[in-house]
Amino acid sequence: MKEREYAIFWGCTTLYREQSYEISTRSVLQELDIGLLDVNGLGCCGLPILPLDEDAAITMAVRNLYLLAQTERPILTICNGCYKMFRDASRRYEDEEFQKIIEEKLGIEKFEIPEIYHIVEILSNEDVLEEIKSRKKREIGGMRIAGHSGCHFYRPKKDLSKGDPERPQELRRIVEALGGEYVEYWDETECCGATVAIIDLKLPLEIVREKVLNMERFGADSVVTMCPSCHMMLDLYQRQALRDIKGAREIPVLHITQLVGLFLGLSPDELGLHLNKV
Repeated sequence: MKEREYAIFWGCTTLYREQSYEISTRSVLQELDIGLLDVNGLGCCGLPILPLDEDAAITMAVRNLYLLAQTERPILTICNGCYKMFRDASRRYEDEEFQKIIEEKLGIEKFEIPEIYHIVEILSNEDVLEEIKSRKKREIGGMRIAGHSGCHFYRPKKDLSKGDPERPQELRRIVEALGGEYVEYWDETECCGATVAIIDLKLPLEIVREKVLNMERFGADSVVTMCPSCHMMLDLYQRQALRDIKGAREIPVLHITQLVGLFLGLSPDELGLHLNKV
């Protein structure tokens, strides 16, 4: 076992639509000698059905947490929505009455939920950042990089306590540590539109259009994301969103792990860059 090893929960969107996020995460963490332990039998985190049945959604999350906990490792996820569900489920599971309901539904015994981390918490950690900087292989100084942090890592603030959701810091901390210039822009902290896209693409395309045009206005030459759904919206749908805008400039969209991997000198194939659309 490696000194630093996590039980990984990839989530659905990464595995089915954003495989470049998995590829780049595996490559970057391997380069940093951070181990990942894959767990069999995992399912959806529960977020898609949260508006319909909160108890069922939380039960789905607890089931995954139970399987991950059997590894006796801290839990790592790279998806904002999965992170939110696991944090919510962890709090609900503290209630003894809810524990009894879960035990009856799932047929499991009471268990301890390990620490839960998002990939940006690992990469923005001061010690890890210093390690990344010491392994620098490629210069990214001069790059003007916008950030899109998404909703569920920071909100609701009262539950997640990750600082000011209107002034997200994790992506900024990583970009600036690598020597890039972090670009602020209008509507930086607004939703990407992914939650609406499953019903109707019209509004999400308008959201993507405004976001990309604002990044362009403020001089960004690329944007980094920390959530697979946000990356999907900004990358997969960007060309469609800008189709009728004369002279609009496309902006490449990188997973934060792809940006770190470029800095570390990893190859495009090792980072899944060929799977990006813009």
